[in-house]
Amino acid sequence: MKNYDPNINNGEHTVRVYLQIWGYKGSVDVVVRGNCHGKTIIETAMEAVSDSFCEDDEFFKNDINLRIEDLGHEKYIVRGILTDDAGKTLELEEDADDMQTLIVGAEIIEYEQVKTGRED
Repeated sequence: MKNYDPNINNGEHTVRVYLQIWGYKGSVDVVVRGNCHGKTIIETAMEAVSDSFCEDDEFFKNDINLRIEDLGHEKYIVRGILTDDAGKTLELEEDADDMQTLIVGAEIIEYEQVKTGRED
C-alpha cells in the first residue's frame, strides 16, 4: 500500500489474512468497512476469517478456493486448498471455530474512502 490516510473517516479496508499449516499456505482478502483504523481493522478481519464470517461473508478474493458448509445448529465446516512451495496441495477441512489456529499473519493491502453521497 502506498499511502494510509488516517484522516479518512469512512473507509473501506482490504485486509489480506494469511493461513498456514505446516508448509502449506494460502490467503483470503476481507473487506472491512467503517470508521476504524490500524490494529482494530486487522483484528476484525482475522475474526471474520476465524469465526463470524460464516454469517456475513465479506470475502471477495482468496487463493485457496475457500468455501463454507453450513451443518446446521450454528456449526460450519470450512474447506479449501493450501499449497506448499513445491506446488503440492493439502485439502483444508476445519471447524469454523478452529480456523483461528491457522492464521499466521494479516496486513492491510488497500484503503479507500467510501463516498457517502454528500459533500463533507
